[in-house]
Amino acid sequence: MKRIYILVLFCCFFLLALPSAPWKGGYEIAFSGYDHEQMSDNNTFSARLNVLLAQSPYGQARFSVGGNLSNPRYAPVDRYIDTSLSYSLQVARTTFLADFLIRDAAWYMSLEAGLLIPPQTIDETKAYLSFSPLILYFGDKLVSVASPILVYDVSSQTMGWGVSLVRITHMLW
Repeated sequence: MKRIYILVLFCCFFLLALPSAPWKGGYEIAFSGYDHEQMSDNNTFSARLNVLLAQSPYGQARFSVGGNLSNPRYAPVDRYIDTSLSYSLQVARTTFLADFLIRDAAWYMSLEAGLLIPPQTIDETKAYLSFSPLILYFGDKLVSVASPILVYDVSSQTMGWGVSLVRITHMLW
């Protein structure tokens, strides 16, 4: 009986903390394409875990780590460890798409800097900078569309570009 009482008490305290706690982390998936001489020219899929580092009424800072994989149907297949820091700035509390959306959404813009590190050799690391002009923030989800990416290969000192077609972030905890 004592164990049940302690378990019920623990659950009550745990549930009381949930509504007041902001989202701290979640997962992210993205579909992108790159045009760079050191990367394959096919589309890529990335899956990352991200953590909210800081939040203010005007924006959010995030750290992400995960993997980036080119389409395995086409050779050669590129694999990268993807790490990044990003800052999202709130542009407007409501969007111009408010009449078309079921949920309330805020409009954000984001700047992201990161590294694509091949697991085979660290010498072929690529740095990238991405600007996301259209991010819809639904409270626990962020949806980004058509974000341009600049890619810099550290070893060959060449520049390239890419586009993140869609990126969906879902906050879980």
